[in-house]
Amino acid sequence: MRKFDPANLKLVGSLLVLVFLVASIAIIVKLTPEQRSVRPKAAVVSAGPNSCGGFMNNASGPGGASVSWTNTNGAMSSDNNWATAVVNAGTASTTYYLEALGCGFSIPAGSTINGILVEVERHRMGANATDQSVKLVKSGSVVGQEKGDLSTNWPLADAYRSYGGSSDLWGTSWGSADINASNFGIAFSGNAGLPPEADEILYVDHIRITVYYTPPPPSCSNECSASGAKQCADSTQYQTCGNYDADSCLEWSSSVSCPSGQTCSGSGVCSTSGGGTSGGGTKPGGGTKTGGGTKPSGSTGTLTTLQLNISVPYLIGGTKISVMMGSLSKEILVLPDKKDYSLDVKEANVSLGSSTTVVVGGNKTLIKKIQVTPTSESTAVNVGDLILGDITGDNKIDDKDTVSLLDSLANQTSKGDLNADKATNSLDWAILLAHFGKSGDL
Repeated sequence: MRKFDPANLKLVGSLLVLVFLVASIAIIVKLTPEQRSVRPKAAVVSAGPNSCGGFMNNASGPGGASVSWTNTNGAMSSDNNWATAVVNAGTASTTYYLEALGCGFSIPAGSTINGILVEVERHRMGANATDQSVKLVKSGSVVGQEKGDLSTNWPLADAYRSYGGSSDLWGTSWGSADINASNFGIAFSGNAGLPPEADEILYVDHIRITVYYTPPPPSCSNECSASGAKQCADSTQYQTCGNYDADSCLEWSSSVSCPSGQTCSGSGVCSTSGGGTSGGGTKPGGGTKTGGGTKPSGSTGTLTTLQLNISVPYLIGGTKISVMMGSLSKEILVLPDKKDYSLDVKEANVSLGSSTTVVVGGNKTLIKKIQVTPTSESTAVNVGDLILGDITGDNKIDDKDTVSLLDSLANQTSKGDLNADKATNSLDWAILLAHFGKSGDL
């Protein structure tokens, strides 16, 4: 018989991941253009299981209850320090609700609650003990569908029983504030059957809750200020401000070429060189149009410094961004709490008054091109927001990036870490969701 080699197991696991990725790519390739335009769904994540911090008797229910719990905080953790209810022989056998509240959740505002799972560790001493009632507590009131199992006897040794699940809302609507509230929790009651012939003891050692939710996509921010406004993408192309994707924010369109023989200048205006007006509406003094790379009369000197204003929404750590101008290529470290950066560009040898294109982006952000005509040695350039999500580096956020992020999640690599928090997780998926379908400047 061949000896088992643990390395073979690792090889099989790698092959299974590869098969999954190939299958995913095959499915994506077969999608119609309409299907490809559908944005990916946000990933469902979980919080918990959380233990609750406050336990008490609720004598208001269930109906017919008369037996109190003692040592109620014994159900705070699984440590064989039980909350107990003693049902004396010949007496009523239903316990009050053992309420567990203050479960310490911090679900992000705007999340969609998908399901709630409750687990109760309990056992009995005696012939009979079953659930009487298991419900949730919302805003301090017992609510929702009944989950108690009145027919199954509790075990004689501690064991967890699950109620609800990842897609079970217990017949009630929930918001993040309901779950995060200190008066959210569970109400749990037991029953020792008919008035027992001998004393019965019900034990609860631990109650814990897990909440499943879909986090909200990151809020968007405008890339441009007014719908219909224009800007030059380069000397022969312009862009128009508008809403071109599924969110509510404004962004620049893809670049559109000027008519043949025309160049772009000023506020995205295409005109014929030497034909009168240009972007700003006024022809520079010497009759030579700016924006075409020719220095107008009266401008002397060379550009030495770019004062860049850059932001990257949803960035948590630092990321290196490329800045290119002509043959010059440099990197700057962009940080989440900083927007202003100074870059030495003397090596580019750009004359004042000459039109040049500054290309900014890369490293999982889409490329932005800004047409600049420097009039002083230190010139300000408002780059604005750089859009995260281009994992594959092809200057668009599409199905390929979705596959790359899934691969990174499966193998826990840094490739899918969009927000630079040193982890690939649901936050990166939410960023991809928010920017899916966008592309950079050509």
